[in-house]
Amino acid sequence: VLTRIIPRLCAVMGISATDPVQIGFNDAQNRLKYLFESMISAIATPSQPLVLFLDDLQWADISSLQLIKSTLTNSENKCFLCIGSYRENEISNDHPFAEFLSDIIT
Repeated sequence: VLTRIIPRLCAVMGISATDPVQIGFNDAQNRLKYLFESMISAIATPSQPLVLFLDDLQWADISSLQLIKSTLTNSENKCFLCIGSYRENEISNDHPFAEFLSDIIT
């Protein structure tokens, strides 16, 4: 699943890409969330912490924001730091990113 989103991951892992089993939208989102968080946990270690910089978050879609939120709030990701930037003048109170910010800050 992750190799379809991040094709270079195949080369890093030394595997070939395969097509995942087709499932419903919600199940696919849950699978992606689980696999992404598992990948972060495997990569981010005390000896090699992971820092991820995400730019222009005001343009992120709702599914991406949900994945980011899930990753940020996962208590098992202790060696992971995510830095994000956004243009404050491009979001309003009803913008999806404003809700995202409110959720992760509280």
